[in-house]
Amino acid sequence: MPSAALEDYLKAIYKLAEQSEAESVSTSAIADRLGVARASVTAMLKKLHERGLITHTPYYGASLTAQGRQIAIEMIR
Repeated sequence: MPSAALEDYLKAIYKLAEQSEAESVSTSAIADRLGVARASVTAMLKKLHERGLITHTPYYGASLTAQGRQIAIEMIR
């Protein structure tokens, strides 16, 4: 079970991707949404990527994997 912080990031990525209709969400957009520093976002994206919940390409953003999307949807509902 992911921690509350991991869930917050997954939900933020999910909502930002839906709003922008883009596949990838930028680090700065996530930082602005959650009110945290960009460096904190980068560190968390690494953790999410290691757990297989997102795909992350530095300087291009992050997108949810099927597993990450499922968790985000469950948290939103």
